[in-house]
Amino acid sequence: MEDTRDNENTVESQAGEMQVMEHEPDDAGQPAPRTPVDTRSMRRGLWSALGAVVVVLLILFFYGVYGPGWQSSVITKPATMLRLPVASVGDSWVTYGRLREYIGLIEGFRAMDIKSGAAAPVAVNRAQDVETALQRFREMEVLNQLAQQYNVSVEPGSAWAVYESRGVPLPTDADLASVGTNRERFQEIILTPVLLAEKVGAAIASDASYISSVTNEATAVHERVTTKKEDFAVVAKEVSDDTGSAVNGGDLDWFGKGAMVPEFEAAAFALKKGEISKPVQTQYGQHIIQVTDIRTNAATKAKEVRARHILIAFPSLNEIASQKEGTVEVDSYINWR
Repeated sequence: MEDTRDNENTVESQAGEMQVMEHEPDDAGQPAPRTPVDTRSMRRGLWSALGAVVVVLLILFFYGVYGPGWQSSVITKPATMLRLPVASVGDSWVTYGRLREYIGLIEGFRAMDIKSGAAAPVAVNRAQDVETALQRFREMEVLNQLAQQYNVSVEPGSAWAVYESRGVPLPTDADLASVGTNRERFQEIILTPVLLAEKVGAAIASDASYISSVTNEATAVHERVTTKKEDFAVVAKEVSDDTGSAVNGGDLDWFGKGAMVPEFEAAAFALKKGEISKPVQTQYGQHIIQVTDIRTNAATKAKEVRARHILIAFPSLNEIASQKEGTVEVDSYINWR
């Protein structure tokens, strides 16, 4: 009897286990539960990758500007818009766009000269053009300093009309377009500085300190050829700043009225043959004049004189500017080849 019960219990137990198994999930037959996606980590990864790309692009961009000077528009356009500094001249910055514009003019006008036959082809690399441009900026810095010192200026937009009124040949709009510029920029970059240099030069010639120095020197030379009776031609070869006539003893050959500046002409035509003038001041400096002969022109019946002179010149703009250029430092941040 007990065995019978045991068997019944075993059967019931197995049946219960079967029922339990029927209700338990079959792991092998069901999909595995999904792991939640960490969107924050994914976004951080994407931003990190994007940041790395941006850093690499910026490194390439600045290398292209300050290294070999890549001329692709993807470099030149943003560098120009950002006004990146590529050099310093004195206390002023030279921006990428300004330097590139000036180099473009150098290259353009050189090509135009070669095309017209005015110049022979030359091997010039970009580094040499950069050096030329930076030297030009140094000269402009000195010119502006002198203009401030002498309180002279050029009215903006007036230079073109000034040179046109003088009959100076000016480039056509087509010429300017061929070198990548226009009338306004050419006037600002080229003509205005030239006109300003004229005004500064005239101011230097009227500077009392320079006049005094030149007058003292001219007086001493005058004494040599008058009181001390030294040979005029020999002294002219030794001290005259007019190098064109100095080699000929100061001889200017024959000339009539209208050929010389008014002050020089008035003094020369007032002298007798063989006479030596006192120092005569013109815009160029102090002149000591000797008339060596006088005649009447056979064709025009006008009086002509043959004279020689010794010029003690005022310091030129170039001389003064050259002295000042040494005080203007130029630092270039680029290595264009």
